[in-house]
Amino acid sequence: MAAAAALARDLALARDLALAKDLAPARNFLIALIISQFLAIGPQE
Repeated sequence: MAAAAALARDLALARDLALAKDLAPARNFLIALIISQFLAIGPQE
């Protein structure tokens, strides 16, 4: 039973890693967008 639980945990971990890898470009884009917005509303000279 412990082996089945370990396998299920490993499969869930692999799925989460694959999902995180797929979402990385979108997350990086959103981070860049938020930072650029903060820079845009920063002190104007």
